[in-house]
Amino acid sequence: MEKSNNIVWGSEAIRLEVEALQAEQEALRQRFADRMKYCREMDRLNDLLRKYKHRWVVEVNGVQQEPSQRLLGWVDRYNTLARTPLFGWWCDLRGKPIHDAYDVLA
Repeated sequence: MEKSNNIVWGSEAIRLEVEALQAEQEALRQRFADRMKYCREMDRLNDLLRKYKHRWVVEVNGVQQEPSQRLLGWVDRYNTLARTPLFGWWCDLRGKPIHDAYDVLA
């Protein structure tokens, strides 16, 4: 049986996953580097999180259910965009304190 050279094991695989995630986050930050685009996206995400915050913790027959992948994606996206210099500016415009997506869900 021949061993494939494409297999990455252990910490190398984790490093590659982390690098891919960081590249994805940086691409998202670059995509919304324009103030107007940033405001529209943060307003959209803030509205979605507020609208669906009741779905964050759901119990069905006494068993706690995981949030949907869509809701988790909005949280990740919000928190990624919150780690930019524009976030403080956006919060000031909206009269909000510095916060994260979990504060919006609370």
